[in-house]
Amino acid sequence: MTARNGHRSSAGGCACLAMLALFSIAYFETGAAFGNEKAALWKISDQALLRVDDRPAKDWNIYQTGKKANPLLLQLGTRYLLVDGHERQVFELDPAKIEHKGTEISWDPAEHPAKPLETSEWIVRDVGLAYRISTRLVAENHVIDLQIPHPLDIRGIYR
Repeated sequence: MTARNGHRSSAGGCACLAMLALFSIAYFETGAAFGNEKAALWKISDQALLRVDDRPAKDWNIYQTGKKANPLLLQLGTRYLLVDGHERQVFELDPAKIEHKGTEISWDPAEHPAKPLETSEWIVRDVGLAYRISTRLVAENHVIDLQIPHPLDIRGIYR
């Protein structure tokens, strides 16, 4: 846009610079610029369901980063399992490397073991109001069945 004095207006340029600054901050905050992953905060999934061998589990929590349902961090008593539904892998994590911060936990994704647990009979699918991940831990012969509800889509309410 050209102003009366023949110079271009800088409103568009300022908006572009502001967007560039926001993206740069987000990029460097995540550590992606240097390839170093730092400990991520994992929050409890309040509405999740867990069944082990087709029975409700007694002492458990499911943690996720943000609204992502993959990967998931499953706490069964003092045991922690990283469940990756996309890659169909389960890793057992060292509880000493997991830091509790109130209801959240902090754990560095770069610290998972190189070798996953042996699993079979995977079910990974959207079941309507939830995302379901089920697998058998071969060495223990236990079936873990997780259901993580989808976040509510309230966009239609405001139209």
